[in-house]
Amino acid sequence: MFVKKRIMIIMLLGLIVFSFVTKAYATSRFDDVCYKLGRGLTNIVTGVMEFGYAIDSEIRDGGVYKGLCFGAMKGIIRSVTRVGAGAYEVVTFLIEYPEDYQPLLEPEFVFAKDE
Repeated sequence: MFVKKRIMIIMLLGLIVFSFVTKAYATSRFDDVCYKLGRGLTNIVTGVMEFGYAIDSEIRDGGVYKGLCFGAMKGIIRSVTRVGAGAYEVVTFLIEYPEDYQPLLEPEFVFAKDE
């Protein structure tokens, strides 16, 4: 019974804090903060797709051997970079860095390479 009351109090305090935070950021900055958080989460989840894209790109440019050797190395580096950038954006989503919440990597999403 005591645990249920404690959980309810924590949930209520969280709701109060959340309502103050949303009012404080209820401008276009709130949209930027949410977008940066979403971009970071998306890059964490889809960052491993860089591996396949790099191999495919190298196979198209230089053949199978080059794709499997150099593409795999590029893919590992790009995957780690994208997941790391996503983690950085999730941790710092409230901080306006880089300026105006610009993405750390270009393109900002893995899927933007298809466009």
